[in-house]
Amino acid sequence: MPVLQMPQTLHLAAARRAPRAFRFDSPVGSSRRAFETLPHGYLLLDRDFTIVDVNPAYARLTMKDPELILGRDIFDVFPDNPGDPLAT
Repeated sequence: MPVLQMPQTLHLAAARRAPRAFRFDSPVGSSRRAFETLPHGYLLLDRDFTIVDVNPAYARLTMKDPELILGRDIFDVFPDNPGDPLAT
């Protein structure tokens, strides 16, 4: 039985509401491929806690469709207590 690993959250202070095709500039141009092939789940946020990108492992671990969560506030996607309508 595989062990589930908790996804990691990265806060990008310099990112501002990036589109789905979030740019990973690097001298060799392989940062995007590396991000998408990481075995662990990663979520990228901008300074306003808006989800700007997720890798496939994150989508698989959280069972969230990336197209439905990109551009949304992380606290709207993952509320404090999903069973409580008053939760923030």
